[in-house]
Amino acid sequence: MGTITRSVLTRAGVAELAAVPPETSRFYKRKGSLKPPGRNATGYRLYGREDLQRLQFVIGFKRLGLSLRDIREFLQRVKAYPIADFLSDGRSPKTKGGNLS
Repeated sequence: MGTITRSVLTRAGVAELAAVPPETSRFYKRKGSLKPPGRNATGYRLYGREDLQRLQFVIGFKRLGLSLRDIREFLQRVKAYPIADFLSDGRSPKTKGGNLS
């Protein structure tokens, strides 16, 4: 994956960094696995770093054989924690009590 040099990316930009066709982000958005992105003044969909990480997370778990339903349920359970906390260094997210419960 390349390095994000801008704070927002278009669908084509996020697809390039995730190494998937641009339609992939649209597909996962329609299925509810990705949040609908915002739009700029000209109507382009804009994605941020967390959107890219979430897309990579979904793609990775799909490749491992999880269903979209299972992935959505998991993401709903951890939505209080940024995906970046899970992906940045492989450790669990920082919490006050040191656990997720």
